[in-house]
Amino acid sequence: MTATDAIPVEGGISVGEPVRSTTTIVVIITAVGAALRLAQYLGRPSLRLDEARLALNVATRSWAGLLRPLDYDQTAPPIFLWLEKAAIQIGGVNELAFRLPTLLAGILCIPLLYIVARRIASPRAALIAAAIAAASPLLVQYSVESKPYALDMLVGLVLLALALDWNKAPGSARAAARMAVAGAVAVWASTPAIFVLASVLVVLAFGDSATRPERPRLAMTAGLWAASFVASNPYMQQYWSESLLTPWRRNAAWRAWQGARDVIWQLFFGGTTEPPISAAEDWTASLGAAAILLLVGVGLWQLAGSGRRRTLLVIGPVAVTLTASALGLYPIAARIMVFAAPCLIIPVAAAAAALALRPRLLRIRGAAAFAGVVLVVPPLKRDLQLAAHPTTFEHVRPAVAELRKRALPTEPIYVFASSLPAWTFYTTDWSAPDRERLARVARLGGSGGPAFENAPPRDRRVGTENDSLVFALDGTWEIIGAAHGAQWRSGTGLVQYHPDPGWAAAEARRIRAAASPGVWLLVSHSYRLELFLYPELERLGGRLEYAYGKDGVVLRRYRFP
Repeated sequence: MTATDAIPVEGGISVGEPVRSTTTIVVIITAVGAALRLAQYLGRPSLRLDEARLALNVATRSWAGLLRPLDYDQTAPPIFLWLEKAAIQIGGVNELAFRLPTLLAGILCIPLLYIVARRIASPRAALIAAAIAAASPLLVQYSVESKPYALDMLVGLVLLALALDWNKAPGSARAAARMAVAGAVAVWASTPAIFVLASVLVVLAFGDSATRPERPRLAMTAGLWAASFVASNPYMQQYWSESLLTPWRRNAAWRAWQGARDVIWQLFFGGTTEPPISAAEDWTASLGAAAILLLVGVGLWQLAGSGRRRTLLVIGPVAVTLTASALGLYPIAARIMVFAAPCLIIPVAAAAAALALRPRLLRIRGAAAFAGVVLVVPPLKRDLQLAAHPTTFEHVRPAVAELRKRALPTEPIYVFASSLPAWTFYTTDWSAPDRERLARVARLGGSGGPAFENAPPRDRRVGTENDSLVFALDGTWEIIGAAHGAQWRSGTGLVQYHPDPGWAAAEARRIRAAASPGVWLLVSHSYRLELFLYPELERLGGRLEYAYGKDGVVLRRYRFP
């Protein structure tokens, strides 16, 4: 048998696939994917808004305390939180430690995706799937952020691999036991794992009797999973409301398309599809998403020809998640759908491999090659740009260092509401943390608190109600910025492009009152709403004496008469 003879695979017969160099290619693809991730990881960008919120929970709580509802409206499964806790116990309270669990999970997903895809499709398709995962901007991003999404994908792949084992040997007690135990652990490690498990049960339970596991065994497995399931606190209903696919609410079709487009575009191309974006960007994202959906359909048709149940196992998690979203139980957005990335990547890879093996369709092969370049270049370009400059977004740490170097001992600092978690993280002495301050910030910066950055509009004029948000800090004062009311909602963007009436004037008055004689402003993740504040400071006599603007962070010093 030569290197290009027909090779039997679990998903059918693969014709003309090279086998001698497959392992080498997988290693190279994994190495490239790891390099793209390590370049950003080792660049040590500052913790972003949600990362800082989660890090404050992990750093301030005990192991048992992480089982309680988290501060700052964060949700994460216990095993992920314990991995984060273990990492900072070993490596200290810093970005590298917090991001290590997700980095390892993100890198492991690449070869594991190849292994799973190889059992469902051809070796060529499996290599394409691994390459897509290695370069996917969405998967790269969440491999270097301390959020649980990369672990979600890793857990989903492990469950899918075990489900394929059980499907191959439905009468095996060992395969059933492995699936049962893994599912019981998975729901503690990944919130959306329950959707993968539900799809496995549905697919395996409704097969014919000759290839179906015993239903009592299926029932016992489902019972073990249900007993182990820990329901996380739901995301803010208001924040996610436009990303739910509930058919009885208005614009259901548009919300479904926006959710699908957001997931596909970020996974295969990178960049957001949420407003505000230009008309050209909107059309580009729509056409790109439509092309990927077409490839998904072709790939599923191709896979179904050699293994219908395996194909259902691949697409099942998406179907279950869409059903849950239609019932108002789970939103559809890119970051929380990372776990389902293999459900899209494997069919796309199967379609690409099938087109490449059609010698009679030379024009289609040429078009497919051109499309491949179009698909590969944009994500790689984005990956390489971020690898070269990983501190592009919300890089607060050097701004804090600049403040400490330049500020006079008595000069206060005004902290924009959305900068509060990162500011608190980087100004805490973690060898002897100020527990009272940390508890106060958690209370003020959570939903319902006056400094919650994503609070909804007040529907009234801001007055003097936030004047008390000034606290002693290292011999000077910490002025906590009040919520501006320009809330961001998933799927629709900002509900208003300006702060609440009177907000800028009230915040400027508070800043002026604390000046001694200068005062500093720290701004990040702001949607440029700080631009409403500057004219009010100038109106009160403030003179800009120093400005720092770099990597998504603004630091300014104003001096008043």
